[in-house]
This record gives sequence, structure tokens and C-alpha cells, in this order.
Amino acid sequence: MFKIFNSPDSSHDEIQKAGETFLLKLYGARNHWTSLYAYRYIAYKKGISLTSLASSLQLAAFPPTSAAAKQHSYRTYLAVQEWTGNYLQPTELGWKLENNIFLPVETEHTIAPDTLLNMISCSCKANGCGATCICRKMRVHCSTLCTKCSGKTCHNAAPANQCWM
Repeated sequence: MFKIFNSPDSSHDEIQKAGETFLLKLYGARNHWTSLYAYRYIAYKKGISLTSLASSLQLAAFPPTSAAAKQHSYRTYLAVQEWTGNYLQPTELGWKLENNIFLPVETEHTIAPDTLLNMISCSCKANGCGATCICRKMRVHCSTLCTKCSGKTCHNAAPANQCWM
């Protein structure tokens, strides 16, 4: 598995598979699990069964999605290759260039289906939707469903070209 990250000729598919295999082992998945998606589902079901209504499910304890792990694996591969003197194109391996700054590609998928995102809304009392805003905590922009700001009058509003409602 680690040979993939050391090899300058590894393909994107090999890097993705090696990274996913490593993360499955890191999170304690048994050998028959080959997908983080499948393992996350089982971990979620197990977590729900152990969670009472009074406590909250700790989503941060779950492994990343396969899509997020793929991008992380690409960035890891890029770093290992740079350590060995093999300089590759960052934008082909988990990075994007915005305003002359390299930013990590977190995933190629949306964080949740639009139907779910449309159900999230805040009722922030102070205008501006600060750190306690549930939308901000869920890493989504405020929407027209939000009680006070309607997704327009706060600091967490979507840019005009990225509005999803």
C-alpha cells in the first residue's frame, strides 16, 4: 500500500484505493470492508443504536467519505513525491487555485443532497449570523428558510452566483 505513495508512476485510481485502504485500517474496519461509504454507513447505524435522545451523535468520529479521502490521498501523494524531488502539478492532485492561492479540494460532491440542505435553517437573534448560527456550524449558507436573515441579510449568505435555493 505504501509503495503506491512512493512510486512516481502511480495512477489516480491506485492512489485513491491505497488511501482508502489505509483509512479503513486506521478506523479499525475489518479486512472485508473495501469502501469508506459502506463502512461509514455501518458506523452510523452502530452509532445511532448507541445514542440516546439526550446525547448527540459525534459525526466527527466517523471516517471521511470516499470522495474526501480521495482528495486527501492525492494531497498526501503529492507531498511524498515532492519530498523525493518529483514535482507534480498540484491542481491534478487535490488542490485548486483560487485568487493565486492554492486551496485544498475537500470533495467533488456536495456536502448533502439539496433536499436535506433545504431543511437546515437558523433562527439567529442577532443580525449577522455569528459563530452560534446552526447553518454556519453545518457549513452551509443561510437560506430563505432562515427565520431572521432569510439567507440575504447576514454574513453567512451565499454569494449571488452560488445560491442553491
